Formats: sequence, structure tokens, C-alpha cells
Amino acid sequence: MKLTRSLDIALTTLVQLAAAGKQLSAAQLAQTLGAPRNHVAKVIQLLARGGYVRTLRGKGGGIRLAKPAERIALQEIIDLIEGPVYLMECTVSPGFCPLSPSCRLEEKFKEAQESMMRVFRSTTIADVLPVKRERGTARVETLKAT
Repeated sequence: MKLTRSLDIALTTLVQLAAAGKQLSAAQLAQTLGAPRNHVAKVIQLLARGGYVRTLRGKGGGIRLAKPAERIALQEIIDLIEGPVYLMECTVSPGFCPLSPSCRLEEKFKEAQESMMRVFRSTTIADVLPVKRERGTARVETLKAT
């Protein structure tokens, strides 16, 4: 399963806005994300319609979070951008597979799907904000060849 670039842009946009703690422009977000401005703008429109961001047009305009990052679960954004996400058709459509009565894969995929959804439901944008490190506290050790 691979989620779309639009979802990547949506989640990263929300993380960037939360980390900045201020309004950002679509151009700034597009540059940071390395994505076409038009694509970023379309995703921002979806986020605005969903009530996750507020937009202000014109000079001095931009985008900001419409609700606290602690109140935005990843699952909400996945549902908004992707719609229902599932690993296998049999996990959401009973009787889809002719092997369903005897197939044990279905139960394992349902179990995996529920675990994945539980993580998405319980993780907020605030939970995935970048960690700020004090200057000089991060140290990289190198391995020496022997």
C-alpha cells in the first residue's frame, strides 16, 4: 500500500505550519516540500474545506492552522485526502473473495489494518513535529575501519 503525494503534501503542510507556529505562504510551503505550487494550493484548499487550515488572500496573506495540532489526528487527514484506506479488499467487503470461508489471510490483514488505523487515530500532528536540538547536543560518532 502506498499513499498518494497529495497526502504527503497535506501532512507535511500541517507539520510545517505547526512547527512554524505562524502563517506561511503557499509559495514557502511549495518550496519547502519540493512540490509544484499548484498541487500544494489544491491540497491546501482541501485542508481549508475540512476546517484544518485557514487561508488569507492578498498581500500579507497565507495559511495557518485552524485548530491546534494536538487536535488533528493523522486518520482525519488520511480520510479527507484519500478516503477509506484498506490493505486488501476482503478486509472491507465481506464475501468479496471466493476463498473467504476458508482463507486465513483475511483475519491477518484485518488485524494488521486495525493496528495501522489505531496508530493513525491515536497520533496527532503535534506528535510528529520535528525535534528541536540544542546546538552542540547532537553528536555523530563515526565508525573506524579495523
